Amino acid sequence: QENVSVGDSMSNALLSVNKMLYKMPPALGICQRRNHRTDYFQRSSYTSGTMVLDCQLGSDFCDPRNSYIRFKLTAKDAGGANIPADLASGSAVNVINRILVNTRTGKELCRVENANLITKFNQLYNCEEDWLRTVARIQGYADNTQNLTPPDGQVYVIPLSIIPCFDTDKLLPPQLMEGIRIELFLEDASTAFREALISGVAQGVPASYQIDNPEIHWDSFDIADAYKRKIAQMASSSGLSLVHKEWFHTI
Repeated sequence: QENVSVGDSMSNALLSVNKMLYKMPPALGICQRRNHRTDYFQRSSYTSGTMVLDCQLGSDFCDPRNSYIRFKLTAKDAGGANIPADLASGSAVNVINRILVNTRTGKELCRVENANLITKFNQLYNCEEDWLRTVARIQGYADNTQNLTPPDGQVYVIPLSIIPCFDTDKLLPPQLMEGIRIELFLEDASTAFREALISGVAQGVPASYQIDNPEIHWDSFDIADAYKRKIAQMASSSGLSLVHKEWFHTI
């Protein structure tokens, strides 16, 4: 018989077959640290106008589908008193009319007109009923006929993926996220709310509303330096291609 020497690969294979291989599998992760980062809008309270936030993620990569917008919403009557209000079949996104995302150089990256309407239809059509009964509650959806915001206000959480450029399964690189500006144009109270009825008693027509402590919470990743350099090399040579769908207001 031919004498065949056993190499390292064959030895490992034989040990593995005979359940005697005690080596750990190679590490596939390249993330050094996962962070929960919070960015704040330019003002702590809004009653109208435009909410503006400049991203401060630095060199971290961002998972947009695990990131979200958080704020407290309170409806008010013509005299400025807090009252309950009905969000109807929508959610807290009712108060957002338009969304605009610009890069740090001022180039428009994404625009959503009638964001409240398109978000409601997209979520009700694409999400399962279990989502509406559970996770969607924190966004402001309800499975009953009335969807009330309490008189003392309610904290809502809106997934950042309602914005098309953040609806991706890829980590967004710092080349894109550094200095990115997110603008939320607020909707009129007459469109965002309808009058609440409690036990058949009208609670007053919402004339305005107030948004307090708006924040964006990022799910961010600090990856190893060697891979940061690789991404930077790709960005400088061939560029980084990120594709997303857009919703256009007109055909």
